[in-house]
Amino acid sequence: MRMNNRQIAGTLVRLADLLEIKGEKAFRVLAFRKAAETVTGLVERLDVMMAGGFRPRELPGIGPAIEQLIVELVARGDCTLMEQLRAEVPDTLPELLAIRGMTPLRVRAVLDGCGVTGIDSLATALERGELGTNAGFPETVVDRIGRSLKAYMPFRGHSLRPDVEAVAEPLREYLCSRPGIARVEYGCSYRRHGESLVELCGLVEGRPTALTAALEGWPNFDRWLEQGDDWCRFLSDAGLPVHLQCCLPERWGCALHSVTGSAAYVAAIAAAAAAQGAELGLDSLLLAGQPHDCPDEETLYRLLGLTFVPPELREEEEAVRWARGEPLPRLLDAGELRGDLHLHTTFTDGRNSPEEMVRTAIERGYEYVAVTDHTSNVRIANGLEPGQVEGYLAALDELGARYPHIRILKGLEVDILPDGRLDMPDEILARLDLVAVAVHSQFDQPREVMTARVVGALANPLVHLLTHPTGRLIGRRAELQLDLDRLFDVAAREGVMLEINSNPERLDLNAANARRARDQGITVTISTDAHSTDQMANLERGVWQARRGGLGPADVLNSLPLAALLERLNARRRRLARQG
Repeated sequence: MRMNNRQIAGTLVRLADLLEIKGEKAFRVLAFRKAAETVTGLVERLDVMMAGGFRPRELPGIGPAIEQLIVELVARGDCTLMEQLRAEVPDTLPELLAIRGMTPLRVRAVLDGCGVTGIDSLATALERGELGTNAGFPETVVDRIGRSLKAYMPFRGHSLRPDVEAVAEPLREYLCSRPGIARVEYGCSYRRHGESLVELCGLVEGRPTALTAALEGWPNFDRWLEQGDDWCRFLSDAGLPVHLQCCLPERWGCALHSVTGSAAYVAAIAAAAAAQGAELGLDSLLLAGQPHDCPDEETLYRLLGLTFVPPELREEEEAVRWARGEPLPRLLDAGELRGDLHLHTTFTDGRNSPEEMVRTAIERGYEYVAVTDHTSNVRIANGLEPGQVEGYLAALDELGARYPHIRILKGLEVDILPDGRLDMPDEILARLDLVAVAVHSQFDQPREVMTARVVGALANPLVHLLTHPTGRLIGRRAELQLDLDRLFDVAAREGVMLEINSNPERLDLNAANARRARDQGITVTISTDAHSTDQMANLERGVWQARRGGLGPADVLNSLPLAALLERLNARRRRLARQG
């Protein structure tokens, strides 16, 4: 089977990784990465174009050497350069680059000094203390690598939700267009709106032979993994395993329930059914020994005398209490959010101007939007110096005058310095509508130091909001070493809000911490941290995270109309002013 665009681009990226680890010159490594981006951006399949006489060197950034490599990949699915590199560099080494602190030079150092050839042997070398003694890494680097590895391991082999969506939704659309297939529904963590997953699983209403024929004609099909009489597992060209089960329409409700909830939740519902003398199987229901059709989940729950539980709440065994009649929480709907309170623009590291971001907010129907660019300590983001804020505020005022039908809140995402001070003076913070604070540096401070740093910032009466509170990047950077009990206690006492950051690489707060914030009476915001107009569409991801935590509109600041939102933002400052 000839390589498609995604596979060609993936091979080019892997070649770049191996060359960089080997110590190849930077310009050559960059050439492979740019070529991969070019191939990824093609609408038409490159192998089809080449069959018609097209030469890859006609594409920007692809020269004769990479063209020859692509010709090899299309012809035989491999290339001479990759074969050479496999002989010289273990193919498992590039995964080490996913670990924070592991640069290509350090990957080479642990290979030569410690015999590390992959993630598992890196963990062993860390346990033995060999990164310091044999590879010569400073203690701070060893600690960073150890913490990053700890964050990575639970998500090893996982794909973030946007990457899964890029496979799942085109596959659903394709299958539903094929003869003999009526519908497709996904289950597992995908339907529960989890942050990541290892394998996509789902149901297909249709004939098994129709499903097999359709998949073999799907452009993004890679290879079969397993096949049964009415089910199959296969690999997409993106490397995502997919498990599909054919199901009769009268059994759909039982089967969808079985593939949706966590194992603990599904077992708890089965136990609840058994307590009533019913027998709930993977795709069947027996009541008094008689089979019953369940064409949908609502029918299943009704026949069992249970309350239907939204899929996103079916994470833990304890969720069965809602099925048994405990009142369900009133969950937030995406349409109830009235604005986005965390945006970056070309004033710092954003890709779109404030006006472009505001126009997109208007198109999305928002009542208000907060521009919250970075401050000076975040140098990599071109953060604003105090002397630049005057022009920043004047520009936002001028923009507000031109767009009076949306309220533009003047804000900053102020950096919390390592000692807990803020990198912007209070006289400037007092002029802002929204003061957000965050940690953007020295993520590896010890627990007591980091906790004092963050809670000290929250004590400033001018602060409204702590953004991406635990600092995690899913599978890449561990949560900050924080005493969360103390953090939540201080936020509740001080009236500081906590953010659910809708960036799919963050989703911070996670669902459990969002629920904890709600239980302690802390108001959250749901914002995108968008650095471009297209990223503003991520807001709904934060809504699903809030729903997974059981949050409703009363728990979320930006569900409020403008007047009420402004009242809440000003309330803390007035209260503390009276106390002072």
